[in-house]
Amino acid sequence: MFCPKCKVEMRQAVKEEVVIDVCPRCRGIWLDHGELEKIMHEAKHAMIEYDELHKYYDKYKHHDHHHGYKHYKKKHSLFRILEDIFD
Repeated sequence: MFCPKCKVEMRQAVKEEVVIDVCPRCRGIWLDHGELEKIMHEAKHAMIEYDELHKYYDKYKHHDHHHGYKHYKKKHSLFRILEDIFD
């Protein structure tokens, strides 16, 4: 197949079971009938999976962050300790 713009023979690339015709000169991308719908369908499902994973991560990201660790008292600075001694 030749590029409609440059009239140069295009190369085919297969991405996610979709054949994409790419022009090596103008870098144009040409799709056959129905291929854009396939790409959009795959992109929609990828976004749904990403959103579900992101929601799961957000739900448990801050949940019980310090589980299994002792709660330590904040250490005071040397100046604060000396100040308490000499007051």
